[in-house]
Amino acid sequence: MPKRKTISVKLPANFLAKLGFTSRQRFVVVFWEGEISSTVCYDGVKYQRAKDSCVFVGLCCREDVAALLEKHRAKVGWGAKTVITHWLVIDQETDEAFFMPVDQAYRRVSPQKPILEPTQQRLPFGGE
Repeated sequence: MPKRKTISVKLPANFLAKLGFTSRQRFVVVFWEGEISSTVCYDGVKYQRAKDSCVFVGLCCREDVAALLEKHRAKVGWGAKTVITHWLVIDQETDEAFFMPVDQAYRRVSPQKPILEPTQQRLPFGGE
């Protein structure tokens, strides 16, 4: 079986913020979840339904992105019975974004260790 390609894309400014998702994790995936007809964000620690799915749908329907997805036969969602082949992976450290086969995208984001907010961090031995 030929290796499935990753597809680089340029994101609009404040893309994750427009989805209503904040994360300190390096990698975040964004994908369509047909069972709830919504965009979902996942950073390896938490899943969250996007506040505005139109942001993700708009990116995928943008002329340049739609052409790339079609060229690579990447399916990102919409129909209830659509078999999704790619998720959007965002590297917040390098500001790169790319559609990646689902299994590879999941492996990219899942092994990240949680980054705790300063208010969530605890000192060793129960100290405050």
